[in-house]
Amino acid sequence: MLALARILIVVKDSKLLELLGLQLETASHAVRSVGDPLAVPGLLQDWPADLLLSDMLTVPVEELSLLDRLRANPAWCDLPALIIMVDDGL
Repeated sequence: MLALARILIVVKDSKLLELLGLQLETASHAVRSVGDPLAVPGLLQDWPADLLLSDMLTVPVEELSLLDRLRANPAWCDLPALIIMVDDGL
């Protein structure tokens, strides 16, 4: 079965990473995950994604430049990025 989309998950929390990965794979998406936002460019070179999914805590303000660097690269400038915020108190 072909995957619907290739989704790169960037989340530091291992439980959240596992949960998101399982849900997306169950929905027939191809998923790769990484806990370090600085590893994203290297991973994208080897595995072009259709969507970057990251939690807000993984991308603190000083690392938003990662998104700027991705936008500056012609290969990734159109890559959709979805930043989510998870409240573990819910």
